Parts: sequence; C-alpha cells; structure tokens
Amino acid sequence: MSPEQDDELAVLPERYATALRLARTGATPTRIADDLEIPVESVAALLVLAEAKLDTATRRLARAKPGTDPPAEAGPPAATTAKSDDFPET
Repeated sequence: MSPEQDDELAVLPERYATALRLARTGATPTRIADDLEIPVESVAALLVLAEAKLDTATRRLARAKPGTDPPAEAGPPAATTAKSDDFPET
C-alpha cells in the first residue's frame, strides 16, 4: 500500500483500518478473520462497513478543507417547507 492510502486509513478505528489494509494487500477472508479474531463469515460485512466509514470520513475531511469541492452527497434531496399559496385552491 502507498503511504497516501495508509494515511487515509488513519481516520478509521483500528479494526476497520486493519481489515481494509489487509484486504487491499490481497489477504484472504480467512487471514483477515484470523488477524482480527472474528468469524470468517463476518469479514465481508466488516469490509463493507469499513469502506462506508472511510467514504464518510473522506467526505467530511474534504468539506473541512477550504477551496475544495467534495464529491456530491448521495441521498434524498433536502426537505423544503411548502407555503399555502404554493397550492391552488380546490
């Protein structure tokens, strides 16, 4: 792994960072499970959570840096308040 990739993992709790570090270096699910002392069946879910947490942390850091444009956020549009004159009378 490159130093940049290692730096980005530093924002995660150690268990998630270790799981991603191992996966990115080609470790098998069995190896990851053994190193983290978890059931091998939970490795896939742990990696999904770790990637999601890393994505969230990366977006927050990008928003915190002045002069940067963070990636577009996914999700529903922000709610708006409708006024009574927005609707025709029936």
